[in-house]
Amino acid sequence: ALWRLLCGRYVSALWFAALYMITSFTRQSLEPRLIGRKIGVPPLMVLISDGVIMPAVLEACNLTRKWLSGVLKENAVSEKDIFLMTCDPTAKYYIVKKEAVK
Repeated sequence: ALWRLLCGRYVSALWFAALYMITSFTRQSLEPRLIGRKIGVPPLMVLISDGVIMPAVLEACNLTRKWLSGVLKENAVSEKDIFLMTCDPTAKYYIVKKEAVK
């Protein structure tokens, strides 16, 4: 794409850049699942990062906000106190609190 851009072929450079972004995104989203299936381990997904809930991950893991609220209550922590929370499609999770990261 860069070479096409330097040669003045802007439209084809744009197409190549778009194709690169699509393939990169697809690979990043599928690779953990494919490798997980191959070795028999479900992929881990980041559910909360620095206190921010990732709604797409809740949906991808077939989990609900009600489930998340219950887990946070069970662990006596709020989402703002979490540095990282991962989960997998079987609802197994791991929490790293912000205070543990210092």
